[in-house]
Amino acid sequence: MQIPKVIPARNTMTFGEEIIHQEENYQSALERLRDLYDNAPCGYHSVNGNGLIIEMNKTELNWLGYTREEVIGKMNINELYAPSSKDSFKKDYPQLIRDKGVKDRELEFVRKDGSTFFVLLNATARLDKDGNFLITRSTITDITERKLAEQKLHRSEEKMRSQEELFRILIEASSDIITLLDADYRISYTNPSLQRVLGYEPDEIAGKAIYELIHPDDLPGVIKALSHDSSNPAEVSSEKYRCKHKNGKWIYMEAMGKSLLSKDSKRRAYIINSRDISATVQTEQQLQYKVNELNTFMYKATHDMRAPLSSLLGLIALAKLEPDHDAMFHYFDMIDESTRKMDKILIDLVDITKITQGIPEISEVNLSLLMSEIISSLGNTPGYNEIVFSSQIQLVRPFYSDPKLLRSILQNLLDNSAKYRSAGRKNYIDMEAEETATGIKIFISDNGIGIADTFQQKVFEMFYRATVHSSGTGLGLYIVKNAIEKLGGTIELESKLNVGTRVTINLPCTCPVSERGTC
Repeated sequence: MQIPKVIPARNTMTFGEEIIHQEENYQSALERLRDLYDNAPCGYHSVNGNGLIIEMNKTELNWLGYTREEVIGKMNINELYAPSSKDSFKKDYPQLIRDKGVKDRELEFVRKDGSTFFVLLNATARLDKDGNFLITRSTITDITERKLAEQKLHRSEEKMRSQEELFRILIEASSDIITLLDADYRISYTNPSLQRVLGYEPDEIAGKAIYELIHPDDLPGVIKALSHDSSNPAEVSSEKYRCKHKNGKWIYMEAMGKSLLSKDSKRRAYIINSRDISATVQTEQQLQYKVNELNTFMYKATHDMRAPLSSLLGLIALAKLEPDHDAMFHYFDMIDESTRKMDKILIDLVDITKITQGIPEISEVNLSLLMSEIISSLGNTPGYNEIVFSSQIQLVRPFYSDPKLLRSILQNLLDNSAKYRSAGRKNYIDMEAEETATGIKIFISDNGIGIADTFQQKVFEMFYRATVHSSGTGLGLYIVKNAIEKLGGTIELESKLNVGTRVTINLPCTCPVSERGTC
């Protein structure tokens, strides 16, 4: 079988027509390329060695708000840079020559209307055969949204850092102790106030259980409060307790605590805010003490005043019925004794009122002369001639205090020492005074009957009598204590039954305003 020959179709276009056809295809391709260049999703531009813009696509022109006629050959690239990006071209030029391009430059461009936007620029350099710079070919991508998000994030981070710094300052500067406990009640964090309040450095008690610091009697209440927090995490509990200072003393604290959950939401932790309330507790105790004193005062004053008054009334009634004049005079002696006793109570009560409500009147005190006057005033009292008094005053600087209060203090103490002298031996009362850095220290020692240990803490209380043989009002040492406290001083008592007593008084030198700077 014979296969027929296939004869190809002949091109019917002439040479001229083919040239025209190719030219049309070329122009069509150029238009497509131009359209792709102008309407690309990113901006394109080229600048010469002086930074003059010699080409820019429509995308970038639209972003900037300019026409091609306003930009091409007329504007320098620096005119499009916001102040934050000024001179970037000059800075990047050396790298363009060296590396033949720059990558991922973040710049801020200015639109025709003055608004700005952020772009990411990548550029390549076109060089001649001698390596001289000709133009750049640059692409830019609008990264405004990303940049604004980054700026917002940066501002948020700055704000967070600022808040964290403020929080740190507040925590570290807080006058309260802020403590973080783990689930086992062990200390994982404390702020610097710990050292100021309790004397510990934070590292010293890190990891310690709170059992080691809280008074055993108060620990059950603290544990109960923490347990309550665990079962009621939204609530804040408060508790008062005693905490051990580094020096061994117990400090009264008030704490507010709250239960927290750790990040894994399985193990609890506790945040505790605690403050030193020792001063408040002390004030409350002093107030309660004063209330008790007032109640005692009212009761004892009434009772002790009624006793001699009842005695007086009874004796007067008996005296009226007594026909024997000698017996009547005996009743009068008893009336006199009861009257004097009542008078002594009234005098002591007046002294207490003056001390508690009055203001010290400060002047220079001649302590040697004052002691001599007090001893002389006691000289006519029965039995005082049996006592040997001695004094040793070692003062160089002038001493300033309230002479009346000081006289009351010394007179009551010397009177007590003489009144409770020992009958079985030769009695003495020694008085000494020496200077201290802030005032004077006075010692009064005797070899009297002494005071039993069980009574020594109570002898300064109102109406307290340490012995059944006491004939006083029970207000003498109470007056002494209040007068010393009024002068800002302290008193200590050491005594041994049937051996004697030693009293130590510390008094500050309270210089009057007119004398300040000289004493």
